[in-house]
Amino acid sequence: MGTAFDIHEVFNQAPPFVDVNLFAADRPLRDAVNANGAHTEIAALERFGEGWGTAHMFEQARLANENPPKLRTFDPNGRRLDIVEFHQAYHRFMNESIGDGLAGMTWNFVRGPTSPASQSAWA
Repeated sequence: MGTAFDIHEVFNQAPPFVDVNLFAADRPLRDAVNANGAHTEIAALERFGEGWGTAHMFEQARLANENPPKLRTFDPNGRRLDIVEFHQAYHRFMNESIGDGLAGMTWNFVRGPTSPASQSAWA
């Protein structure tokens, strides 16, 4: 006889969608990259897709979605603050994005806008 905490076996669920290369797994995206002249960026996009498809990044996404930014208008003494607090997962995403060059990928400060291929890869 089982205990009160026994659970049934779940067998009709797909395995978690984690530890996948998000770029390699997306055929329409790969086709669009090639069709728009960004084929020179495929290696970088594959690295990006591998890094962002990890179980850790999916967990960070879950945490960021479940913990939206919070506005703190006053401190405990009643002084005005107007500070927006973000969960650490949000900061992780921002650091990863900046580190991967997403923030300025379509602009070169010396020459101006980058090529349409770079803009397609960024999109």
